[in-house]
Amino acid sequence: MLTACGGKQQLTSQPPPPPPQGTLTITPSQLSFGTVSVGASATLTLDVANSGSAAVLISNVQLTGNGFSWVAGAPTLPLTIAAGKSVSWLVAFAPQASGAQSGSLSIASNASDSSLNIDLAGSGAAHHAVALTWAPSASPVNGYNVYRGDGQSGTFVRITTAPIANTNFSDSTVLAGQTYHYAVTAVDSQGAESSFSNQVTVTIPNL
Repeated sequence: MLTACGGKQQLTSQPPPPPPQGTLTITPSQLSFGTVSVGASATLTLDVANSGSAAVLISNVQLTGNGFSWVAGAPTLPLTIAAGKSVSWLVAFAPQASGAQSGSLSIASNASDSSLNIDLAGSGAAHHAVALTWAPSASPVNGYNVYRGDGQSGTFVRITTAPIANTNFSDSTVLAGQTYHYAVTAVDSQGAESSFSNQVTVTIPNL
């Protein structure tokens, strides 16, 4: 006689895999604008890429810090970035005062890294210019050329593109803390140029 004994088979169920998520990557990881003259501005590009396997929904973006702003307006929210895609934003730095400035940019989304923050940095520099005046030539001239030399090489370079008729000139390309030397020449109607005038030396304040 053949007999058999059967037991119960216990079935176990596995939890479903987590849903796919997107992952945001920001390039560069910090926006450093360097030194910008007060009254001027500089612009940098920020790339936000979705390197995950699902779309990312950005719900909030905040930009803080004196002198930092969006170029052409803040991003329109909510913003969806598909998997493998990216968007580019432009951020400007326009210092209103000299000295170092800092800020931050934060992004909130449904990505695996749901909150991202990057630092913003820049420095404002006072705008400087050197105003030059000289006595007119006693002989008839067609105009004047202005030359500038730095305090290291001693080499003079013409900074006027063509002879100017006025007896004054403003050099707005100087940098804080630097020393410059200036001289002027006269140019006649035939294009002949005189020797250098006396030189003047100017040191720009380190502000």
